[in-house]
Parts: sequence; structure tokens; C-alpha cells
Amino acid sequence: MPEDDVPAHAGRPAVRLSVGAAPEDGRSTLIERIAGHDGIAVVNAAGRVDNPEDTAKDAAQADVTVVIVDARSGLTAHTKQVAACACMTGVRHLVLAVNKLDLVGWDQHAFQTIAEAFRTFTAHLGPATTTAVPVSALAGENVETPSTHTTWYDGPPLIALLRAIDLDPDRAARPFRLPISAVTRPDPDNRHYEGTLACGTLRRGDAVQVALSGMTSTITRVLVDGADAEAAGPGDAVAVALGDHIDLSSGDMLVPPEHRPQVTSQFAAHLTWMSDEPLLPGRDYTLEVAGREVTASVTGVKYRIDLETLRHDAARTLRHGEIGACTIALAQPMAVDAFADFPPPARFPLTERHGGRAL
Repeated sequence: MPEDDVPAHAGRPAVRLSVGAAPEDGRSTLIERIAGHDGIAVVNAAGRVDNPEDTAKDAAQADVTVVIVDARSGLTAHTKQVAACACMTGVRHLVLAVNKLDLVGWDQHAFQTIAEAFRTFTAHLGPATTTAVPVSALAGENVETPSTHTTWYDGPPLIALLRAIDLDPDRAARPFRLPISAVTRPDPDNRHYEGTLACGTLRRGDAVQVALSGMTSTITRVLVDGADAEAAGPGDAVAVALGDHIDLSSGDMLVPPEHRPQVTSQFAAHLTWMSDEPLLPGRDYTLEVAGREVTASVTGVKYRIDLETLRHDAARTLRHGEIGACTIALAQPMAVDAFADFPPPARFPLTERHGGRAL
């Protein structure tokens, strides 16, 4: 498919991209060819297994992770770990770039074998989409323009593919989530509650509820980028006025009354541990959700995930670069959503209480 035939999704935010690979698989060369293209923002140049902290940090910022594989060696422990780390950190779209295919004579069978093995492995990780592309990063083939050597491949080149990914096809259909980042007063008698709409559609006249406190009101005015509007959609910079004077501040979130998040002081989550010091169950940390901070502690580690085999290993702690399923207790209740239902609002950082170092 020519690049011009792929929808560009003009006007949407740039695709945030992390790129991971084993050493010598062509990561830096491919990043050079991807960087600078409109609609794509590369958030890293990391991805080595010997630096899992960078892999996890970059994946935590990304919408899509490109996993590079050398066609001569196929899937390795390194590349499996990159893919697993990306999915466990919240990435929902994986693209497998089978690189250096020119060095195996553009062999269709080699490409298909690697692609199928990757799909089989990642099926257990649950990404929304998994796509494979045959490329030669050094020659630039199937990166920006289609390659004449892969007439058997009927997909778009890598850049067009990345631009065409529907990052969250259900984002507009989900119940709305409006995290409040600021409260302003256009005049002494009125307040505007500002934030970026994470998902759903917000309309003038909608009933709303404060996720944590449960207070309810009605939206009397909607502004998008400072202009009056009847409705706002995902990603819009929104200011709303309410029919009642209620106590709202930065860190609160407006939601539909019929789709309120769970208010709880304990929940289960996957943690990617990036500190040089091991996780200490029972120690106090700071957790942030939708701009609200609260003291939290890990009450227990259920298991550690082997990133190569995806096996669940019994564990009592997590060390640098490890990912595990944990139970988290909060010093005060918070409104939390399940990641499967609300991916962006359900990611959260955990930091040291003193110094603020990310863990």
C-alpha cells in the first residue's frame, strides 16, 4: 500500500514512540530515519536489556514501541524482554521491525517465521495491536518508502504504519474523565475548572460527579482552547463551568455519575521497579494519580515476571529492572480506574517521599 493511501490522522497529537532492540540490531540507524517526521515523536534512544531502567522509563511515556530484530538471529531473549517491558509498562501497540532482511536475501519465509514467533510470544502480553514490517534500516527500504524487494509484503512502510495506528479506537466512546489541573476565576462570581480530557465526550448540560468526593453538579459552559463549544473530545484542552459552587482543586477529576471510578485505599497493580535499592514492602512512598499525590506502601509482592518466558516467579521484593504484581495500600482513599478500561488515567508513578526520585 503506498504511503499516500494510509490515513494520516491529521490534527491528532504526535505518536509517542519508544524504540527497543538488542545491541547491534540497528536501533540507532532506524531512529535516525524515523526522527524528524511529522506526527511522530521519538521519546528515547534506549532499549538495551543491560539498562532496563531506561527501557521502562521510555516505554512509560510511549504510545507505541518499535521492537527491532535482526533477521539473521530472529527473536532473542533481549528482544522478548523489550517487548514484555513495554507491555507491562502500559504500551498498547507493538511494531516488530525485522531489520537487515537484505542480508538474508529479503527472504519472505524468514520474515514470516520471525513475525509469527513474535505474535505468539506477545499474545500473552495483551497488546491492542501487533504488526510486523520487513525493513533495511541502513538502506532505508520499507522505512519511508516501499521496497521493491518485498513485493510479497502488502502493508505500508514503517513511517506510514506508525502514523496510521489508531492509538485508542475506543477513547471517544469511553465514559469521560476530566482530571482538573487548575481552577481559574474569569470574574468574582464564576469559576472555571481546567484540564485535558483524557477520554470520552463532554457536553454542555451533562451531569458530572467529583470522582473522589462524590459531589454532583451540571456543566453549564464548555470552552475548548478558550472558545465556547457545545462539546469537547479526547485530548482537548477544556475549561468547564458548573451549575453549583463545589469544592474542586487540582488533582480532582470529573466523571459521569453513572460511571464513577472505584474509590479505594487498596488495589493491585504491576510495578516496574527502577531504583537501585530493592523494593521494601511496608515502606512509605508517594503515589500520584491524575495530579493527586498520596502516601502509599507496597503491602506485598504477589510474583515477579520473568520477562523472557513470562513465567510468574514467587518473590518478596523487586530489584532494579524487575516487574511484578503487587498490592498497594494508600494512606487515604483515591479514585482509581482499571488499566484495561481507562489506559491513560490508570498509569501512575511511585516516588521516594523525600527527594522525589522515581522508583
